[in-house]
Amino acid sequence: MGGNARPAAPDLYLVPLPQDLPGFGSFISAWVYTGGPCFVVDPGPSATVPLLVSALNALGVKSLDFILLTHAHIDHAGGAGGLARAMGRPRVACHPKAMPHLADPSRLWEASKKTLGHMAEAYGPITPVDQELLTDPLSTELPGISAIPTPGHAPHHISYGRGPFLFAGEAAGVRLPLNGGGYVLRPATPPRFFFDVTLKSLRALGEVEHETLCYGHVGLTSHSARNRADHEEQLGRWLAIMEEVHRQTSDQRERVDAGLSRLLSEDPLLAGFSRFSPEEAGRERYFVKNSVRGFMGYLDERGRG
Repeated sequence: MGGNARPAAPDLYLVPLPQDLPGFGSFISAWVYTGGPCFVVDPGPSATVPLLVSALNALGVKSLDFILLTHAHIDHAGGAGGLARAMGRPRVACHPKAMPHLADPSRLWEASKKTLGHMAEAYGPITPVDQELLTDPLSTELPGISAIPTPGHAPHHISYGRGPFLFAGEAAGVRLPLNGGGYVLRPATPPRFFFDVTLKSLRALGEVEHETLCYGHVGLTSHSARNRADHEEQLGRWLAIMEEVHRQTSDQRERVDAGLSRLLSEDPLLAGFSRFSPEEAGRERYFVKNSVRGFMGYLDERGRG
């Protein structure tokens, strides 16, 4: 029952969305809540919308009330338009800043290809969302759902609460379970990154009553307070390390390489890195480097200020 949908809690399912990329077999997924209202959080790229629709149909879901988007990045929202057309044209909730890019994703698609290259091509072109379906959850009440502005990973990032569940997207970082137990936890701080904004959003998650924290990448935890505290400490650790690296050289490539090397040797929350497959490790090095670039850009701007 449910095809490839994995039961995570009563009325809650995790649908893995493996991409045709090395190391991306269990990195992208969508959350499905069937308890009413029925919704999907972050449907993923357009390439795997058929897989998601198949999982929904296997769960007996023929239509959705909402598609909730934490942010408009292609790996989270690229398939929103296609899923909406396949599942009864539900309202698509997103930050108002994201709406123009979802209704006409041509500029977002070109920017995604420029930034991600072959990764964007594997995700597939961004499917437009019909304008009349777009809904601002910060100003429009969604029955039983709360929307929490959590800028940081993206300036238009929103988290969502429903009963005991808090869907945090990447506002609480990226938490990657490891085979045999444990996990890797890392920041998701691509350029442009603002430390204080990210920290404020992380703390805002703690003000929302919940029992289970659901990550965009990937899975959930019932130890939300501990994981959020660990991540806050981690952000401070990264900042201290990046400040040292930033002072030592002005060459951007050297800064990124040195930052990656130091983080992998000094951050205990990255200690499980050695347990990744070579393909997963390559994926994670790419994303950690991008987060380091975010920190370096922040330090550059802080220095100019």
